[in-house]
Amino acid sequence: MGFLRSQIPSNPAPKISPILFLTAIPPWDTFIPMSKTNWNEGVAVLVTTEYRGVFFGYVKSVDADVVYLRDARNCSYWSANTKGFVGLASDGPDSQCRIGPAAPEMELRKVTSIARCSDAAVERWESAPWG
Repeated sequence: MGFLRSQIPSNPAPKISPILFLTAIPPWDTFIPMSKTNWNEGVAVLVTTEYRGVFFGYVKSVDADVVYLRDARNCSYWSANTKGFVGLASDGPDSQCRIGPAAPEMELRKVTSIARCSDAAVERWESAPWG
């Protein structure tokens, strides 16, 4: 059984202009692969992975979706006070965070983001709080 003509709305949902939709997508040449980004050796970074890993360390090299770090530490828990993983890059971990000891070298695969750490964040990461 179908709808009666009186049940069909007289004004259908507004249509999205294809021109507006296409202008919202940046051109492909503006996407920069991580391997082409200028990550100088020795820069302190926070790296996240597809497996939800969050790591701090110093860049050794970046190759596509693989990042090589030295003196790398992981964050197994961060408090709400850090305001998410970006807070770990901007302010660093606090006393309630769980930061593991440093490994001399680490290779991270399936990288989803790399964030440069502030000087204040580096200082707090190096103190390695394990609340």
